[in-house]
Amino acid sequence: MLLNRHVCAASVALLLVACSNPDIRVYEVPREENDTPPPHLADAESPSPGATPTDMASQSLPQGSSAEVDPPHWEVPDSWSPAPESDIRRGSFHVHGVDDAHLDIAVTVFPGDVGGRLANVNRWRGQIGLSPIGSDTLSDTVEQLEIDGRPAWLVELQGTDASTIAASVEIDGNSWFFRMTGDHGLASREEPRFREFLESIRFE
Repeated sequence: MLLNRHVCAASVALLLVACSNPDIRVYEVPREENDTPPPHLADAESPSPGATPTDMASQSLPQGSSAEVDPPHWEVPDSWSPAPESDIRRGSFHVHGVDDAHLDIAVTVFPGDVGGRLANVNRWRGQIGLSPIGSDTLSDTVEQLEIDGRPAWLVELQGTDASTIAASVEIDGNSWFFRMTGDHGLASREEPRFREFLESIRFE
């Protein structure tokens, strides 16, 4: 009991000295900002192996592209503003309109076919609140075109709150995706410029 009293007394004495010492200060460390992109800007171009088209509509943000290739050359429309790129985005642009209307344009690349054409279309449909389609209606949804002389395809989707116009081309075993998503009116206005952007693309 006597030892415990001595320990308590010593602890109180040390506490009083610390409180009266002007060299002891308390600092507040600022909290780091969350760098996770908002849901409407998050890419979901890399499905998990074995995922179905319906499951892939809700895939989370992939960790990065394993396709170590250089981006092609292109001509950016004057109405597009540069946006931050990342390991996933090889090209990134924004279009701003009135009343907070905006478009997000992303260029991504992944090895292989990323689940196939139907899976990609259904994932984009899910991202804007549309139900998946079957293979029997895919040909009516997809438009065939060329990007840098290679066979490519394009799809235009309109959801409840957003529209998506996306195209894809396979180069040397890698799938390139060019996707514009956002406000209905802006998407309609920028659709010709998006097509001009696709026509300007040149791979080495």
